[in-house]
Amino acid sequence: MSVGTHTSYGVPVWFIHLISGGFAGCISKTIISPLDRVKILFQTKHPKYEVVNLGVVGTLRKIVQNEGPFKLWRGNTATLARIFPYASIQFMSYEKYKKVILGDAEGGSPHPLLHLICGSMAGATAVICTYPLDLMRARMASQVDENIYRNILHGLQEQLKKEGIKGWYRGSSATLQGILPYAGVNFSVYETLKYYAPKNEKGQLDTPWKLLCGGIAGPIGQTVSYPWDVVRRRQQTWGFATGTTEIKTWGVYRIMHQIIQTEGVIGLYRGLSINYYKATPTVAITFTSYELIKAFLTF
Repeated sequence: MSVGTHTSYGVPVWFIHLISGGFAGCISKTIISPLDRVKILFQTKHPKYEVVNLGVVGTLRKIVQNEGPFKLWRGNTATLARIFPYASIQFMSYEKYKKVILGDAEGGSPHPLLHLICGSMAGATAVICTYPLDLMRARMASQVDENIYRNILHGLQEQLKKEGIKGWYRGSSATLQGILPYAGVNFSVYETLKYYAPKNEKGQLDTPWKLLCGGIAGPIGQTVSYPWDVVRRRQQTWGFATGTTEIKTWGVYRIMHQIIQTEGVIGLYRGLSINYYKATPTVAITFTSYELIKAFLTF
């Protein structure tokens, strides 16, 4: 069915896309939350976890030793509060943009470029609507011993007092520039691989193939967009790794230039190896969960 129609029991299909996307995002984020926290600590170069030689497993072990096992999911509440509306809006928007741009061509031969455009637009739409929650997630995940922000609401209030509404969108420029290739490539690669993947006797794609298509799409999208992700985290968490209230207003490309000067080009890819561990299951689980939940709700 397409967006704008209803299911057999009268529920608008756009609402099915909304709910399916939200739950799919929450499922995948909860599963990979410990890896996401390791990635943020590496990206922001927190003094306690700056030794990259620890590796992923070593850093996870050190977090458990220093902070306890439940702190592997530190910031996950903020993540879920953000990811449900983000994934909901992204998938619903993608289905809508796909219907408008592809029209009757949807379901026919693959259109990688058009799917890339639809995915990019959907990602940008979701970012604009939910960015302040992502900012709070990064701030809370980068806290270690200190508790500058008690919860999401407290963080939003404090940020509003210090910097005003614009403070809620610190790092949003890098996020938008990064989400265009990331979401676009993810959707484009996934849709294209789905088209060519072998189908079962009912002409449908089995779950293992959906997982494989998503697992391939994830690392490709991450590699293309990762430097913007590093810049975004630096902008979002400046001062938090050291417990100061330092505020910088550098632009995206000035930060990239500064990172290259002080850390080399490799600095733009700090934590990328962790992201490969994370991106593969994240995108695979998200896309597969979305399709399974959507199919269940429209049954």
